[in-house]
Amino acid sequence: MSDGKPVRVFFLGLCVFVFLACDRPSTEAVPATTPDESLPEDDAIGAAELPQLLVEARRALAAGQAMEAANAARRALTVDSTHAELNNLLATTLVIQGQNEAGIASAERVLRHHPDYALAHLNLGGIYFRLQQFEKAEQHLLRAIELDPQQASLHRRLADLYRTTQRPELAVESIRRASQLLPASAALSYLLGMSQEQAGDESAAFASYRRASELDPSLLEAWERISALGEKIEPELGTVARARLGGLQALEPQMANQFGQLRH
Repeated sequence: MSDGKPVRVFFLGLCVFVFLACDRPSTEAVPATTPDESLPEDDAIGAAELPQLLVEARRALAAGQAMEAANAARRALTVDSTHAELNNLLATTLVIQGQNEAGIASAERVLRHHPDYALAHLNLGGIYFRLQQFEKAEQHLLRAIELDPQQASLHRRLADLYRTTQRPELAVESIRRASQLLPASAALSYLLGMSQEQAGDESAAFASYRRASELDPSLLEAWERISALGEKIEPELGTVARARLGGLQALEPQMANQFGQLRH
């Protein structure tokens, strides 16, 4: 679930911490997933290697190599165990490997030392969303938006949560903010239509789907909804949409699944 291909995670809430970062030691133990994964003493690294390890971790994560990314992050964290991006990246790799509790602990370690790090709130929001702990997810997403309101992806994630929890009016508000930040995004126009349709405003949804199809004429799902709603709202355009849809599917069979993630 993402806009583009960010190296840093997709995946937000408001946490209250008992301890302030300034009251904690400058380093904190970063537990390995298993004892066997601890860094050998003769393999210790220096501070000069940290930037390169961070780059390695980013690249590995972007390539879908979660274990390699985690290993690079852990090595770098032996130099600076409170590094915000490294701990957040480690949280992402752990969750990808199914280690949700460890991932949450790593993201929370970020916030103990960097309570205003929006990406950690985003990460926790995504983790709790997947765990269906929607109240916690919403808290973290709202906090992430408070910290970085100009990021369209944060508003989109919050809209996803509102649609999932059957609050379409709030979803419309959130996805509209995202669309205002990225007005040329066909995906966001389509998601706005989804939210409006869920809220019962078919006319507004139809207009949003048309806007999405104008921004990206290959967006099959927009044409699907134009075809379905067009029968009631604008039959002539519905007929055009069905023809367009059939042509796109015949031209590129795989295109039918290209935007499948937008349905969720």
